Amino acid sequence: MTKLRLPATPSTSRAALITALFFGLAPVYGAYASCFDRTIAISRYTFLDPTNINEIYQDIFKIDLSVAGSASVVRLTAGAMAATPYDNIDFTWSPDGNKIVFVSTRNGTPELHAMDAVDANGDNEGDNLISLGVADLELGSPHWITGGKLAFIKGDVDGNGQVHTADISAVPALSNISAVTMGGNYKLGSRYTADGQLIGYAEEYVLAGIGRFYALGVLRLSDSLEVLLSDPGVIERDLDWTPGSSEVVFGSDRANPGADLDLYSAEVDLTAAPHLKNVQPITSTPSTTETHPRVSPDGQCLAYIANDGTVPYGPNDDLRIRDLQTSEDRRITSSRDISGFAWRP
Repeated sequence: MTKLRLPATPSTSRAALITALFFGLAPVYGAYASCFDRTIAISRYTFLDPTNINEIYQDIFKIDLSVAGSASVVRLTAGAMAATPYDNIDFTWSPDGNKIVFVSTRNGTPELHAMDAVDANGDNEGDNLISLGVADLELGSPHWITGGKLAFIKGDVDGNGQVHTADISAVPALSNISAVTMGGNYKLGSRYTADGQLIGYAEEYVLAGIGRFYALGVLRLSDSLEVLLSDPGVIERDLDWTPGSSEVVFGSDRANPGADLDLYSAEVDLTAAPHLKNVQPITSTPSTTETHPRVSPDGQCLAYIANDGTVPYGPNDDLRIRDLQTSEDRRITSSRDISGFAWRP
């Protein structure tokens, strides 16, 4: 079992000037054989009208952190540049690291698309772009794993997001699409374990007279068992699995309900409550919300989004990466407009 190694507190990032790149990427200090020389996909917001919060669109980029300068960034979608702008969001790499499946509104309704993670002809779009034929207003959170399995969120007959699965071929093309969670509560996020036996997600619910909350949930595919992991009255979301284990990382306000989210790890036990055992804090940064933790495929690195609230208007999110072997934690972007990311396998 791979255990997530947690430092007691975040270490201070290397002091250096932030380079004047498109994303405000931190400078490269040499070749790192660790977390800081890898390739990731990232999505960022673009304001078309700085005075109108509704005129904001998301696009996908590939970043090679080992390369200094603008050559490290490859734009893979150009929705914000189109005559009629549209969003490109919620993406996942193919297991071989050559393709990306994502949600795009280029045809109006959110729709699953796939593309090569290269732009050979320089048109600011990934090559061999195709639609996968699944469109829905609640579409999101695709996750592609080895063995030709894809999980994603799609609306049910009542418009509530539910976890769906499909077989995905190398072309890619989808088949055997089916809903695997049921019930009235809205699901968001869908993350397979590496062996494809479990899917984690967050479930929205309302406590009468108190407010709206999110609980972590897990679906066991072999018998369709659905288990809520979280205690009521807290917000817990953005679950990811540590490769090769039953351990999860997630965002939660459990230390101070109603306040900023911090990151935690825990062991999942579906057989007995409490279902989250050995809960350990990963981050606890004052006045900062940390969300969307994602463990690298080899289990050595943790990336997440941090928001310190200093920008009162619009997005305020940047990407951080922590090396779980050395405990070094770095701010990777300073553009304050990051909406999502995914490690390249």
